[in-house]
Amino acid sequence: MNVNLAARYCRFPEMQEYRRQLEAIGLRVPARWVNGEHQHIDGIAGHEMNQRFAFDDVEDFLASDIFIGFTEDPDAEAKGRSRGGRHVEFGMALMRHRVERQLGQTPVEIHVVGWRENVFHHLPEVHYWETWQECLLNVASVHGDLDRCSACLGHRSLYGRECSVCNGYGVVLEGVPG
Repeated sequence: MNVNLAARYCRFPEMQEYRRQLEAIGLRVPARWVNGEHQHIDGIAGHEMNQRFAFDDVEDFLASDIFIGFTEDPDAEAKGRSRGGRHVEFGMALMRHRVERQLGQTPVEIHVVGWRENVFHHLPEVHYWETWQECLLNVASVHGDLDRCSACLGHRSLYGRECSVCNGYGVVLEGVPG
């Protein structure tokens, strides 16, 4: 399964860690922006470059089965410039979910991590999580290969063995018993 991560661009190093954790349980994260290659020079990119970034993001989104959007604390001071692309991607996920459901297809799964920034984050098709750890544990329990990362995700007691991929050290979740 493919997972699309959407967050403020300045959070791409954090998203790289989340991608590593998702890949450790057998999921793919093809979101190219997470590689840090969509950086604007001096904060401004030309039309062609912006268009390429948008095409990359839409293509990565359409290849996903699961959408995870990261929101921002409305009372926190903003870090970095916000261009709002994550809001557009959330809207695309919501409409895609509804169209796929209407067509009788398995709809894209929508998750929001952090705060409910707007009314659409309260819709029933949106899985809301206060923390990344909660979201990851849910996605892992439904879609992950827990034989690959049972120890890292706090399921050691269920399986009684270390993860065959990372020996229990590849994905460390704070506050989750190992």
